[in-house]
Amino acid sequence: MTSSALSGATSVDVLQSLQQALQRTVLGGGGGGGAPGGGGGAVPPPAANAPQQLAQPPQDVKMMGALPTIFSGNHKQADDFIKELKGYICLNRLVPGMNSFIQRVALTLTLIQGPLVAEWHKNVREWIDGLTPNDDVPAVWDHFLDKFSMQFQDSQRSQ
Repeated sequence: MTSSALSGATSVDVLQSLQQALQRTVLGGGGGGGAPGGGGGAVPPPAANAPQQLAQPPQDVKMMGALPTIFSGNHKQADDFIKELKGYICLNRLVPGMNSFIQRVALTLTLIQGPLVAEWHKNVREWIDGLTPNDDVPAVWDHFLDKFSMQFQDSQRSQ
């Protein structure tokens, strides 16, 4: 989306965009199949169709929210741990360092503790310690999440 499109966005445009995104989530993708007009109007559109101003980036951003609960290797808690973690990262996405994929993994490792996860934690820590700033790409975070899922999340869920 261009900056001119963003600066000309109306509150109705923003609301419709959110409703479409939520429909895709609820309906499992595709964006279709919802009620005409963007979701049946669960939230009434604002009275004025005036252009909205972009939110100003905060100057001094500090971490917000509670850290996810420590993950100690219980497979039944793995899905909730990752959901909480992703929510925490989203909430703090403007905090310096949180856009670093290596930092995200390092933060997550501080929340993975205990004898059931010690060896796995050590191996991932060694991998992260061997990365350079040039390696700080989305694939680092994606690879970590894949490895976490393979190790701790319910492999029988789809069956």
